[in-house]
Amino acid sequence: TWPVFAITEFRNWEQVRSWAKELFMFSGASADIKKAIARIKERSTSETDFIMNCIRFVQDEVRYTGIEAGIHSHKPHNPDVVLKQRFGDCKDKSLLLVSMLMEAGYNAYPVLVSTSYGKSLPGLLADGLWFNHAVVGFSYGGEHFYVDPTISNQGGDLRNFQIPDYGYGLRIGPEFVGENLNMLASNPSVAITKITENYFVKDSIGPVNLEVVTIYNGADADAMRGQL
Repeated sequence: TWPVFAITEFRNWEQVRSWAKELFMFSGASADIKKAIARIKERSTSETDFIMNCIRFVQDEVRYTGIEAGIHSHKPHNPDVVLKQRFGDCKDKSLLLVSMLMEAGYNAYPVLVSTSYGKSLPGLLADGLWFNHAVVGFSYGGEHFYVDPTISNQGGDLRNFQIPDYGYGLRIGPEFVGENLNMLASNPSVAITKITENYFVKDSIGPVNLEVVTIYNGADADAMRGQL
């Protein structure tokens, strides 16, 4: 074990939140974003269906591409720009989804996470540089939900929707002022793959047919869709 020490410019996680809040500020939904929301509402059959369609629009119709030069290594592009160019990195896609859900009347907010230090963040000094990824949180029906806008072709509904186990995250929003890190509760549905092998035997000397049925659930299903 090597001795180490850490230095940070932030006194606490609240200062990190204030820093991030300035980066994720936007002036509200543009006319183009409002039109996109209206089109999604037209083909949605329920409130939860509308939320899921907004999520899948950002996941599947806005390509995950990172061109992180200059200030945009930390500051997301304007959601209107991301919508028009149809690509963006995790920050861009997250802020676009937040702007769409907020315009539709839901409380949505960016969440900073770390794919490397997520579960050990509470033991580290407060610093924005620990975070290398952004996801989205939103409230619906008195519950908090989390979604990763960079994952495409996800299945499931609102209550059976998978998000990787990122551990702790920093929620960016006025209602979280004074809050430290928050554990992002992943969906209780676990990754399960069920394989059933059926052998069909006609007689003692004839050929045997084998039928294999594989059913993927949760994150396993998302991973298989990605492969296909």
